[in-house]
Amino acid sequence: MRETEAEMVATLVRDIVEPLTYYNQLARQSEIAKYSADHLLASMQEDPHSVAVARVDDQVVGFSISRFDDFLIWISWIGVHPEARRSGVARALLADIERTAVLRGAHKVWADSRTDNSVMAVLFPQAGYERIATIARHWYQQDFHLWQKLIEDSNASTSR
Repeated sequence: MRETEAEMVATLVRDIVEPLTYYNQLARQSEIAKYSADHLLASMQEDPHSVAVARVDDQVVGFSISRFDDFLIWISWIGVHPEARRSGVARALLADIERTAVLRGAHKVWADSRTDNSVMAVLFPQAGYERIATIARHWYQQDFHLWQKLIEDSNASTSR
């Protein structure tokens, strides 16, 4: 993400999260507030790979937000503008997270998704992710699946 795109990405986060029917109102409000332009810029200062965008004709059509956490990469969000869905944008963002995981010194990528998020229930397994748990009444008192994928890198080490 370019610094000049932070507001645009924060707006896209809002536009994607606000209508999600599988998130309760508290979850939607909290997640939108959490991923403000200032937060995205602060994340980028800490880890330049933490926020990525997908562009079509120089327009931001998707984003991923992740963070390095004890030699793992945690995917917080992958979002794609409705008009750009079903075109491989989410898969490309996921592949980018996996590519940068190696650069960031991580050996695993993991994420959660709401149990009724049918898009991620298809995307993650197709991309080689394993569902490792289902947690009832977890974040925001909602049910989530946890996913993981081990990252293969012959040069991997635990020094960062």
